[in-house]
Amino acid sequence: MPRNATIPAVQNQWTELTDGDVSTQVMFQNKGGYSVHFQATADANAPTSLGGAVEYQPGQGERDTLANVFPGVSGAVRLWVFAQVGGSVAIQHG
Repeated sequence: MPRNATIPAVQNQWTELTDGDVSTQVMFQNKGGYSVHFQATADANAPTSLGGAVEYQPGQGERDTLANVFPGVSGAVRLWVFAQVGGSVAIQHG
């Protein structure tokens, strides 16, 4: 299902940003005032650690496929954010 929203990044837990499996281009951006970590998964299960996650500073983001942004995640279809302080993230996908 398509999504175009700003999602709160819950402090110290993984928050799913995608609304179902996504194989098309996504846009995501850290809208908060602190750094956050993004990670893709190949299924609906949240990551279990920050291993392999990419840190983004305030204002940073991407517009590409999950496979291109996270080449180490085979079959990447879901996007997650982890914020140690909290914040918000913009997400858009078809």
